[in-house]
Amino acid sequence: MIAGIVSSVAATIIIWAAAKSWDHRDHVVAWAYTLLLRARVRVSVAALLRMEIDGRFVVFQTKRTPGTYGPPGGVFKFRESARAVLDRFQFEEERQPQDPKSAYRDLRGFIPAVSIGGFLHWISSGNDRESSSECLRRELVEELSEIGLMEFAEYVPNLNFRPVRRIVEAPRKVPGWGYRQLRHIEVHDLDLESEGALEFVNDIRIAGEAGESGLLLVSPDDINHGRHEFSMLGSQTCYLIRNRKLRQDPPRMAG
Repeated sequence: MIAGIVSSVAATIIIWAAAKSWDHRDHVVAWAYTLLLRARVRVSVAALLRMEIDGRFVVFQTKRTPGTYGPPGGVFKFRESARAVLDRFQFEEERQPQDPKSAYRDLRGFIPAVSIGGFLHWISSGNDRESSSECLRRELVEELSEIGLMEFAEYVPNLNFRPVRRIVEAPRKVPGWGYRQLRHIEVHDLDLESEGALEFVNDIRIAGEAGESGLLLVSPDDINHGRHEFSMLGSQTCYLIRNRKLRQDPPRMAG
């Protein structure tokens, strides 16, 4: 009888562990790299906005990779209260010499590979960092200003968002750079029931159809192809319609 109870408990634990591993399978793959890597890994934690208008998706000109377009959104910022936790992971912020103020407290930097598991667990907790809504609102205001549509920013404070998917890219070699990169990306839809959302989408539609510089409306075929007419689409654009990338990232600016 005791042996049967022990077997039952063991089976339950195994099933539970398997289920948890499947629920967090993207994390498990990333954690596995801690056994293989001894060098530093570049990490980037970001939120992207999926805005679909009549079967096409909104993309903005990308500041970090000039000449390409990608979904609105960007890197989360951590709060000052996170400093102690990040110190335990030996997190080193990546500074942007060309724009050091905007990169302050970005969740983009370097950690030892052995810290990957703890870092991902902390990111998933949502503690001591921006929420997805805070990140997307801040990034929308910044990016609308960059592409010359600052008048649309009046809608942003009241916009809400709904989660679509989470992607954790296992550490990959970055061509031309001597490190691997791990990215945690959260994709959200615009909640059309939030105040001003329909007006915001309509203004974006009008601007896109008018050929407003810095903004494109692209089809799923454009995303699969990686370009819209003469414009290149960043690899992260694929996450608007799927869970994996189809191509390498375009080279980012040095420094």
